[in-house]
Amino acid sequence: MWRILERLLLCNVRLTMLGDGDAFWKISDQYGRDLTLINYTLPFDS
Repeated sequence: MWRILERLLLCNVRLTMLGDGDAFWKISDQYGRDLTLINYTLPFDS
């Protein structure tokens, strides 16, 4: 996935990523200036 993300960013396209968890935060740390990030978790039904 990292390679795909890097290639898309090289193409100068607008990207929005929806996610959560450790991988999401690593992407945020590395690419947060270059894409729109939305931290989202599914609601928990009890």
